[in-house]
Amino acid sequence: GDTLWVHVGGRTYHFTDPSKRSRSSSKSAGDASQILAPMPGKIMKVLVEAGQSVSQGQTLVAMEAMKMEYNLKAEADGEVAEVRVRSDEQVQKDQLLVRLNIQQD
Repeated sequence: GDTLWVHVGGRTYHFTDPSKRSRSSSKSAGDASQILAPMPGKIMKVLVEAGQSVSQGQTLVAMEAMKMEYNLKAEADGEVAEVRVRSDEQVQKDQLLVRLNIQQD
């Protein structure tokens, strides 16, 4: 498709060609407050709860997709505003999993 997935040193990165990115995507570029499912899959573990403080790089949700485990991490320091999934739940691409209140500098 339009996304390149790279797995390096136990981390997963995805890159999308900006010219092909959907304007209707639920996550705008630079929106660190929303943790979205990168692809359809199954939630393995939810590691946070509403009201919990999180740090940039902290794993919030572990999901399995395409026979691999993906650790979805906070892109910025903040507080968990809402958790919208639970373990063993099937999710769709771009589904909102966790919403954060990002700390402003």
